[in-house]
Parts: sequence; C-alpha cells; structure tokens
Amino acid sequence: MSSSSGQHGGSLSNPSLFTGKNYDVWAIKMKAFLKGNDVWDSVEKGFNPPRLPQNPSVAQIKQHAKYVAGSYKALSFIHSAVANEIFPRIMRAKTTQAAWEILQKEFEGDERIKGQKIVNLKKEFAMMRMKETDTIHQYSNRLMDVVNQIRLHGEDFLDQRVVEKMIVSFPEKFEPKISAIEESCDLKTLTVYELISKLQVHEQRTAFRMEDMATRESAFQALPKWKPLTPSSEKKQFKENQYRPKQQQAQVASTIEDHLFMASLASGSIDKCSWFVDSDYTCHMANNEAIFSELDKSMRIKVKLGNGSIVQSEGKGIVAVHIKKGTKYIHDVLFIPSLSQNLLSVAQMLRKGYSVSFSNNACYIYDSCGVELARIKMVENSFPITWNSPCLQPVYVSKSNETSLWHKRYGHFNLKSLKFLQTNELVRNLPEIHVNDDVCSSCQFGKLHRQVFPINNSWRVSQKLKLVHTDVCGPMKTASLGQNLYFILFINDYTRMTWVYFISSKAQVFSVFKKFKVLAENQSGYKIKTLRSDNGKEYTSKEFDNFCEDAGIAHQLTVPYTPEQNGVSERKNRTIMKMAQRILHEKKLPKNFWVELKIFGSICYIHVPDAKRTKLYVKAKIGVLILIGIETRVIVKNGDIASIKDNVEASKKEVSASNVADVDAHHDSPVMKTKTLSEIYERCNLAVLEPNMYAETSKHDIWRHAMQEEIQMIKKNETWELTSLPLEKNAIGVKWVFRTKMNPNGSIHKHKARLVVKGYAQQVGIDYGDTFAPIARHDTEDIYVQQPEGFIISGHEDKVYKLKKALYGLKQAPRSLYSKIDSFLLQQGFQRSENEPTLYVKRNSVSLYVDDQLITGGNSQLLLSFKGDLMKEFEMSDLGEMSYVLGMEIHQCESGIFVSQHKYALDVLKKFSMDQCKSVPTPLVQNSKLIVEDGYEKTDASIYRSLVGSLLYLTATRPDLMYAASLLSRFMHSPSQAHFGVAKRVLRYLNVTSDYGLWFEKHKHGILHCFSYSDWAGSHEDAKSTTGFVFFFGSAAFSWMSRKQEVVAQSIVEAEYIAAVEAVNHAAWINKMQIDMGCYQLKPCVIHCDNNSAIAIAYNPVQHGRIKHVNVKFHVLRNMVQSKEIEMVYCHNNEQVVDIFTKALSKFKFEKFRSKLGVSSKNSRGVLKT
Repeated sequence: MSSSSGQHGGSLSNPSLFTGKNYDVWAIKMKAFLKGNDVWDSVEKGFNPPRLPQNPSVAQIKQHAKYVAGSYKALSFIHSAVANEIFPRIMRAKTTQAAWEILQKEFEGDERIKGQKIVNLKKEFAMMRMKETDTIHQYSNRLMDVVNQIRLHGEDFLDQRVVEKMIVSFPEKFEPKISAIEESCDLKTLTVYELISKLQVHEQRTAFRMEDMATRESAFQALPKWKPLTPSSEKKQFKENQYRPKQQQAQVASTIEDHLFMASLASGSIDKCSWFVDSDYTCHMANNEAIFSELDKSMRIKVKLGNGSIVQSEGKGIVAVHIKKGTKYIHDVLFIPSLSQNLLSVAQMLRKGYSVSFSNNACYIYDSCGVELARIKMVENSFPITWNSPCLQPVYVSKSNETSLWHKRYGHFNLKSLKFLQTNELVRNLPEIHVNDDVCSSCQFGKLHRQVFPINNSWRVSQKLKLVHTDVCGPMKTASLGQNLYFILFINDYTRMTWVYFISSKAQVFSVFKKFKVLAENQSGYKIKTLRSDNGKEYTSKEFDNFCEDAGIAHQLTVPYTPEQNGVSERKNRTIMKMAQRILHEKKLPKNFWVELKIFGSICYIHVPDAKRTKLYVKAKIGVLILIGIETRVIVKNGDIASIKDNVEASKKEVSASNVADVDAHHDSPVMKTKTLSEIYERCNLAVLEPNMYAETSKHDIWRHAMQEEIQMIKKNETWELTSLPLEKNAIGVKWVFRTKMNPNGSIHKHKARLVVKGYAQQVGIDYGDTFAPIARHDTEDIYVQQPEGFIISGHEDKVYKLKKALYGLKQAPRSLYSKIDSFLLQQGFQRSENEPTLYVKRNSVSLYVDDQLITGGNSQLLLSFKGDLMKEFEMSDLGEMSYVLGMEIHQCESGIFVSQHKYALDVLKKFSMDQCKSVPTPLVQNSKLIVEDGYEKTDASIYRSLVGSLLYLTATRPDLMYAASLLSRFMHSPSQAHFGVAKRVLRYLNVTSDYGLWFEKHKHGILHCFSYSDWAGSHEDAKSTTGFVFFFGSAAFSWMSRKQEVVAQSIVEAEYIAAVEAVNHAAWINKMQIDMGCYQLKPCVIHCDNNSAIAIAYNPVQHGRIKHVNVKFHVLRNMVQSKEIEMVYCHNNEQVVDIFTKALSKFKFEKFRSKLGVSSKNSRGVLKT
C-alpha cells in the first residue's frame, strides 16, 4: 500500500507485515512511515481533535475533518501493516494510540521486561567468541546482530565497547594483526567498521598466500621421482622417465613419508647453533636436542635430503629463540641429529603468515602485520642467523620425560600398566617406559584415597577385657519407640562379645560406660585394662578422663578422621545397621522399630492368666508378634492361627484377639534434623507441654486437676455406671490424652485432660454396629470399659464401667453426639440444611464440630437467647466472641474481618526447623515441574506427608499456597529428595508471609462471581491438565480449588471447558447454600474464562465434531447457561487470577494475583483494632 502526503510529492511504501517477530525492527520502520505521512502525532499525542466553536467557519470545519481523517488514516496504516493472526488483538482499539500501546505492551513489554531482555542480550554479548572456522564477516555479523538488538531496546551501546570486545575475542592467529592495530590506532576513536575492514584485508592477504603456497607445493609433488635401475651396479645409472614404484614396507601409525629438497650448505666457520634460511625445503629442521623447549619423539618422519639420502627425524617440537623484541617460538621443527646445520624453511614461514623478501644481499623477515622481525646479511652465498638459543643446555632427561609424557597422554595411567602395554607390544610405536618412584602431583590431587581397612588385626589380646573397643553410632533420622536416636557398642577384643546400649543423646555415654564397666567386670571376673575409642567429645570430656585415670584404664584415642584405627567397632556398627535395615525391609514396618532385634511376625505362645482360665483350660495360646499397621498407624494383632506362617508380614489381614493384652505405642512426629539445638528444644517443649503417659503427669498439680475435672464431668453427665463384667464380655481399655491449649499469641490457655476409649480394640459387627445413622438402637450395644488409671476405686478393682452414653474414642461417639445436637436444634425451631448436614438455619447459622460449636448471626439478642438454651441442655463453656477456632485466628473490627493461621504457620516452621531459614518471594520456582521418578534418592515418606498435610491445612486461609500444596500432595506415596526440597522452599516462602491471611471488608451487597482456568497438559507424568477455580463474594476469595483433571484433555479448549464445568458444579452447591441461609441472588453467577472457544461451546447447543468425544456429564454447563443460572464472560489472560492455582508463576504475577485474592498481612490495609 502506498499513500501520498501533501508534504511529500512522492509515495511511501508500507513497511513489511508484522507477524509477531522482530517487533523492535518493525516499530522503527512503522514510526518512520507514519512520520513520513505526517500522522505520527495521532500515536504520540492520541486522538484529541480541537473543539469546533458554535458557529464554525468552513476553514475550521475542514481543519477538524482533516485531523479526524489523519487519525483514522494512521489507524488504517497500522491495520494493514499487521498479519491476520495479530489483527484481532487491536481490532477493538478505537484510536491509533491505543492500538500502538497494545502491540507495544505485548511484544515489547514494560520497562521491567525490557530490562530483563537487555540483561540477557548483554550476557550473550559477553559470552561470544570467534570460532577458528569463522570468517571476519561471519563473526562480525553475529556480534553486531546482538549489539543492534540491544540498541533497539533503547540502550546506549558505544562503538568503543564493541571494538574492545572484538579485540579480545579473536583467535590466536589474529594476534599479530591485533597488536599492530593497537600500536598504530587510537582505540577510543576507532570505529567498528574500520576495525572490521582492516581485519578483512589481513584475512584476504593471508588466504592469497596460503593459496599460492598450496600451488607451489603441488608443483613440487608433480616432479618425477627417480630410482636406480640396479642397486648392485657399481655406477649409479638412471633411466629417463622411469618412475619409482611404491615401496611396500610396514610403518608405525605416526610415521609420515615426506620428501624435502635441500640445497648444499656452505661449510665454514659458522657457529653450529646458527640457522640458515633457505627456500628449497618445506620444514624447519634442527640438529641439537638441547635447543628444544618441547619435543614429541613419537613423531618420526622420513626426510629426503638434497644429496639423495633419506633420514628419519627423531621427533618434532618447538624451539624458543631470543630476539630484541622478546622471545619467539618456532613451531613444527623436526629434530634430525645428523644434520650439519639448523635450517629455517621459507615455505613454512609463509604458511604461518610471515613474509620473506631478498634484496641488497640480505633477507628480511616480517610478521603478519608487516613488522620487521629479522634482517639477515648474506655470508658465503647463504643467509645464516644466530639467535640466543639455550644451546647446549639440556632441557630434557629424555627417557624419564618420555615416560612422563606418555603417562599424561594416557590420562595419568599407572606406570606399571603402561610398561605392560609397551613390553607386550599392545600399542604401536610406544617408546620404552621406565617405572620409577617419581611423584606426579596431578595424580596425588586426583587419585589419593584411604587405604583399605585391614581385614585382620596383626595383634590380638590374650585375656578378657584387656582391650575393649567402643563407638557411638547415630543420630538416626527416626527415633525409636523409646525415643532413642543413638546406640553405643562395647566389644571385648578377646572374645568379640558385644554389648549394645540405646541412648537418646551422646551425653549419656559416660553413664552408660560406668554401668557397662560394673556389669562386665562383675560377670567375667576381670578388670578393663584398655579402652579404645575415637576422638568424639563424648569420650574426651574431663569427667570421662578422670574416671578412666582413677580406675586405671588406659584410654586409646584414634587419629582424627581415621576410622580404620578403630576398625573393630566400625565393622560391628555396619553389621548391626545392615541387620536392622534387612529386618525392617523384610517386614515392611516403620523405621521407628529399628531398635527391636526380634524378627517381627514370629510365632509366639501367649500365656493365659489364671483369672481367665479354668483347671482344665490350656495355659497358652499360639499367636504372632504384634505388628503396627503401615497406613493406619495403630497397633493390631493377628489371631488367625490357621493362617500363621514363619514369615508373617504387616500386610496380612489384621483382626482383634480378645485374649491378647492391649498394647500402646506412641508415634511422635519425626522432627527433621537440620539444627541439633532446634531439635532438642523442640523435643523438650513437646515433653513439657504435652505428656504422653499418666506416670508423667501424676506428680503435677495442673494435670491432676485437669483429670479430676474430666472425671467430674463424666459423673455429672451420668456417662457410666460401675458394674461387674459379665461372662463372654470384654472390657475395652481407656487411656488419658493430655493437651495444652494455646492462645493465638502462643501463651497457654488451659491444660486439658481427656479420657478416651481405645477405639481400635472394637471390631465391626461385634463391639459396635451403626456409627453414622441418624436413628440408632442403643440398647442393642452394651459397652464396658476398664477403670481409668489413677481413679481405680479401692475395693472394687475387679469391676468395670458400663457406658450409658458415648465416650471419646468410641466408633459411635460422633454419631451419638450428632444425634443429640440434631434433636435439640430441631426442637428449637431450626431447619437442617439438605445440602450441608452440619448447617442449621433460624435466621442465623450454626456450624457443628465434635468439640466446638460456632454460632453466627446478625441479631445479638437472638444469639444470647440461643446460647442460654444450649447451656441448659449441654454442659459447655461460653468462649465469647469468636477469635480462635480450629487453628484459625479471627480478628473482627468495624471495617471488616481478618482470618489467618499465623500461630499455626509459626508452629509448622518450628516443627520442621525452618523458623530461621532464608526467605523467598514465591513458593515455587517459575515453570517448575515435578515427576515421580526423577532419579533422586527417596526421602522419609512420613516426614514428607506430615509436611504436606500441614501445608494443606494452611490453605484454609492461604489460597496462595493452594497450588504448591496440591502439586506436592501428588508424590506422597513415593517422595524424593527433590520433592522434599521443593516443600522446604514453600516453608521458606511461608517464613516471610506467616502473618498473611484473608481480609473480608464490609460491603452492603456482595455478588457471587468466579474465575476458572486450566493449565493444559501441565502434568509430565500423564499429560493431564490442572483445574483451578476461585469464588468471590465481596472483597476476598472464600472458596477455591486446584486439582488434576480426571481425564486427558485433547486440546486447550477441552481443558478449559472441563475446568468451567467443575466450577459450575461448585457454584450450584454454593447457590443452594445461599438459599438455605436466606441469601437470594437475582443475577446469574458470572464465570470468568479466558478462552473464547470454550465460551462459544457453552453457549452453542449444536454438537460439533471436535467435542463429540467429550463426556456427556460435562455438558451440564450448557443447561445452566441456557437457564440463566450461569453467565460465561471472557477474561484476558493478564487478569486471570486462577493462574496462581495451576502453575508456578513469576514474582510479579504471583504477587499481583495474590493481592487480588485478598491475601495480605493484617496491617496492610490500615491499623487493625481487635
């Protein structure tokens, strides 16, 4: 397209079509084009036509029309200069300025994006080097392409910087020319194109010389080669034009046949270290080994001299010579001892880029830049030159240097093996190798290693306890059932008898040693003479040394970092650890059983107490060793005698046996070992605040008082009655559970003791039947429990309690409590929601949990009245205004409500020793992907699951953690170190945002709307997409989800369509909940989607071929759209907040979408008054 302008007499051709690539170039061309047509102002200043007065003149009207036409003319220019696939982006732009800004933002980016692009281009510029195969033209083009891209982004990139870069990035062959340019030119004023021109001229001149040299060498090779007819002839007669046949002889791989033609040398009194310049031969040659700075004696080349004799060179190397301008090196010099003089080849100098000229009885040698290197006067018809070579100073000790050279060439191969190769002629042309004791420093740095531990000691004691070996092994990552992390060995050197003690810390080593000393000496009748250990602090304390000195025990300490000196203990440590690993792996049991040496699942005989058998009853029953359920984490017992085998694994069917005593096992959550002190503090806090057994609390008044309160509450509610245990009935055990309830600020609120039933001892169909039915027949189930520890009634020790009401821990407890509250609320006039069984409505809502009840409403009088009725019916405490529930902190003020889990987040960080870690701005690295089999070592699955579970619980108030928690939860069955590292990064992000939560501002009217999105084929494992959606009602999000889709979507449209359907299903449930609570929304729920095709499918009832394969259930979206319950609206990708639920984003995008979700710190929107 061309256009004429009033200013320009000719026409301007339109710039090339913009297809999405090279925007910077297109923008410069387009800007010049618009300026040439005098319409650039409409882009720069926008569309601001002057206002017409009330009675405009004809000139004013024309001027106004011209302005408007010019603006549309510029817009049409841009429309016609973009490709069809780009045009939809700007088709809605009303002005030229708007269209230009759309293209600029998308393809050029903001200043931050441009800055990142410039940084990347500068990195590329700094890394560029000219290759040996490149020409000046090729390299300069690549370099200037990068420079021009930097300049296109508005960066001022000076020529001087480019010149300096080019000078340091050329290969070595240009070094002479670069040196000449540096001496003759001012680099500050030298332009890039001047430098390129000079180097191109040099490159062309060198190429011409090489071509000429190749022609001369081919001419030499074209000469006929002669051979005498009869070797036995006394006179050498030659026959004209008789060619010599090729010789058939075996030669080594490195031998090269080369014919050199040399003129007769002048003999005289010239120094033997002198060199002669001659143009009749093709290689440099020297006769003295001492002048070589480097020499490769494997290069043996046959040389034909001018007198017709053929000699073989004994090597090829480099000779260093000293001239006035410094040391120069002559490369590719053949070493021929039989030569009378050293020879300098003119041909070889020309091949290397040097220039040689002969005039005025002298020879002149120039480098590639034209700088004169030598001027040689003619003496006796030859051109001798004498340099200050290190003549007659031996540089090599030939034999040893050859050995060292080949040792290095074979990758520092050991000399004995290299000698074996040479002796057996396994390698051709390998010189004689001499095995010596020389030390190769590189081998010492790279190959030095510890010597193998001795298999047997050369010295053994002849008496018990004359020598005792000891060592501590640990800490283990998982504590044992007794909370032990280490074990200590004592080994009698004479008998190899071993004692093993398990300890929780190294501080116990001294006390354990004293116990062992008394035991061993008492049983054996001998005294400990010598104790051998490492240098650990547990063995070198002053207390330990004094004890050994007083007992007359010699204490032998090993050298630091030399465990082989205590090899007996080290070997025994390994043996015991392997034994524990094999037992645990065979039985597939938790790692906290590493202390137990007994083979799990072994057949055993269980003694039957006298009280439970008659005179004729057998005294034992067959059973198996108690196991622990891998997944359920509860102790189970196998009593199926008929199915018992020698190898009974934890995966066998698990049932309860009534005649086996109950066993308790406490499973402490493993604390990740990162900082020893943090771990100790954490365990100390757990032990002080929440004891595990009754024996730990019986001496503390606060816990005794808490237990008494619990017993009084049970008696007040008439939960049980004391009775005798009927025949054929079992009494279920009870236990105390102690909890320290905390305030949001971390202070102690109260100490709570709760009596619970060991519910795992109940069997379905025997001890209980229905658990969740709203109507249950309580009289069909008689449950008996043992008397609680510490409250056994004197004189009635053999009696039990019969339950009249449910007790915590019973399978029926949730159903019983639910039934009780359900009947009461229905009597009070509440209606139970059909959509949510825990929601009851009476112009306010009640959400019920097992322990706590939440009551919300807008009428304070009604709330007070209802709480009074509840307290009459149930024994409960009024905690006042809601501030802390289920780990969530709720702050209410006049401007709104802030919900967070600050304290819980801090507890999680402390639990995993990450409270002092470095912070990161995002939970995941941008575009990071995880797979199951990533090649990394597997990590402790129990710790990983605990960490991911904590993150999932945090998502109740932290939607910004939703995708990270959802992604990590996909690998809980087989976590690796890489997965655990990603989880720790999430904790590093949590460390800096622990006080973040959701801020719900007060609004008179809230409209329900939703955003849905899908990351198509985001999973590398199965190519499934990730669905994400979030619902807003007011200022912040209140419901969200991120999960992998169940089916594999075949296109982006299908993935987006499925994601929208899942959001719509959730919206339908929310609408029903709104109706239950009396909140009616007249307008349809708006679903924001960034895919126009998915929206079109939802609005078009016609079945298209491309969606025929989509499951019918997903077309519920069409029905809801047609019924006006849902409205699908297009949302631009930059505003799609759900992107945060489907992939790892950059810091900028993540913080933007996090803010839109309503996630912020408590004081981010002003001071919050609680």
